[in-house]
Amino acid sequence: MIRLFSLVFLALTLCGCKKKSVRLTVRVHNPTADVVELSGLNFKKSFIIDSNGEGWVEFDAVPMTYKFLNGSDSTDIFLRNGYNLHMNYVNGKIEKTLKFSGDGEKVNVAMQKIIRNNKDLRVKLDMYKDEPSKAVQYIEMHFERNKLISENSGLDKMEQRALIPKIMKGT
Repeated sequence: MIRLFSLVFLALTLCGCKKKSVRLTVRVHNPTADVVELSGLNFKKSFIIDSNGEGWVEFDAVPMTYKFLNGSDSTDIFLRNGYNLHMNYVNGKIEKTLKFSGDGEKVNVAMQKIIRNNKDLRVKLDMYKDEPSKAVQYIEMHFERNKLISENSGLDKMEQRALIPKIMKGT
């Protein structure tokens, strides 16, 4: 009986130690490019999008923001081991149609909100270029809005830290 218990315990321990990788699944509506490129610091990986617009990649990830590129569509996404993230968008309209689901959804939705907020900042700063006090006031509001997005998205500490460069960048 003790041997049986020991074997079961050993099997459970070994299964629990297996390092989980990240899996990214992509669905592109009306695809034109058949290769997706994912790049990060000292990292570059390509994978195929089939004729139905579907593709996936699985790898051991360093927790960080990666650049996602498919033809003319590109965006930043945060990946780390254990995520099983699904991306879905219409070709040529990634900014307006991108949807996430699965593990890693919350941080990537928050990141996309911050990216859009940063684009709004550039437009507003152009509008206020002759009114410095309004520009400063808008910049302060902008950073506060980005901070609130990060804090109120249900993210863990690592995911919040991943958003700091986007929050601080502002453009």
